[in-house]
Amino acid sequence: MLTVTLLGWWLFAHIGLAAPDLFAALLVAIVFAVAGIGPARPSRPVVMLSQGMLAVTIGLSVQRETLTTLGSHWPAVVTVAIATVVLSVLAGLMLSLHRHVDAVTGILGMVAGGATGLVAVAGDLGADERTVVAQYLRVALVVLTMPLVVTYAFAIDASGDGDPAISPKLRRR
Repeated sequence: MLTVTLLGWWLFAHIGLAAPDLFAALLVAIVFAVAGIGPARPSRPVVMLSQGMLAVTIGLSVQRETLTTLGSHWPAVVTVAIATVVLSVLAGLMLSLHRHVDAVTGILGMVAGGATGLVAVAGDLGADERTVVAQYLRVALVVLTMPLVVTYAFAIDASGDGDPAISPKLRRR
């Protein structure tokens, strides 16, 4: 699995896709899972180590300049975050209108972001973990399509050599 992931990573980086490491790892894991190859479920220590590594990687990607750039725009960012949660909860409640989905399962299955944490606590909160884990399908679709959309539809240079080259049509004037 590691060898195939590394090969995919190299291939995706070579053709200029954004986030080739994440894209390759997710695609290989999905293919292996669907094909029934590999472990049915990684051990708890492996999952915890992986989550920790991912958290550190994401945390280290935050830059002071990014936060500084928000400046006076932070109310808009907070508003969008709150609106995202509210819309996710409402979508979850709509999902729970289906007779086989209770409200907790619907909400945890539709909340944006935090898929791993939500699946981890789903059982403790009385939700159907099998339905909540379906959230990964949505996450997978986003992760698998966004590098393509960003790279090709918006003409972003994802070579990783610093500042992305943005198409002149997309630059602010």
